[in-house]
Amino acid sequence: MKNRNKLEEFSELAVKTAELIAEGRDWSEARSKIAEFYDVPVFRQPSDEEIESALRCHYSIYDPQGHALRLLELRETALFIMRELSAFQPRLTKGVLSGCADQYSDICLQAVSEDLKAFQIALLDRDVDFTVLPNPKSGRKEFAEEVVFEAPLKPNGYFAVNRMTVWVRVKVFETQPPVRQKSEKTPDAWQIPLEAAKSVDIDGLTRLIDSTRV
Repeated sequence: MKNRNKLEEFSELAVKTAELIAEGRDWSEARSKIAEFYDVPVFRQPSDEEIESALRCHYSIYDPQGHALRLLELRETALFIMRELSAFQPRLTKGVLSGCADQYSDICLQAVSEDLKAFQIALLDRDVDFTVLPNPKSGRKEFAEEVVFEAPLKPNGYFAVNRMTVWVRVKVFETQPPVRQKSEKTPDAWQIPLEAAKSVDIDGLTRLIDSTRV
């Protein structure tokens, strides 16, 4: 009961949105459901930061060990992919980094390739089937395209045993995107400093895995 009281520090809307996301709804669908049920416009809903924090709190209460193991598997998978694509300066972003990711989450990466075909060839050389989604807003500070493919699953790991697909989404920039090496915010009670970073490179992810290994 004491642990559950931790959720009381969040708004009801943040808690309910986090519950829907934990059940497998994507963020936009969860927000739409909450907006419809509570008759609250989207612009008056909790911020992404509050929902993320409520989601981490939710996992820490209802499935701390299971979530930690699944998150570790996602991070180790991300590290393997990043090492394979090390020539393209890969960086991990979003939920797998921040600790919000779970069994329905994608692995989100950034990469840099002046020649977009070179990145695709690197995947083809590794027998990876992928889909390319061009970015119509591509510009100097925007990614040129997003490349989506299935992640290699860990033998006998959670995702392989449960026959679940993990998707990798790589935003490919033609020039180095602006990167803030340090965290822009203070970690919440369910994070360590590296998890609050905007993105991490291979070395940063390695340190994160070593720091949070179950």
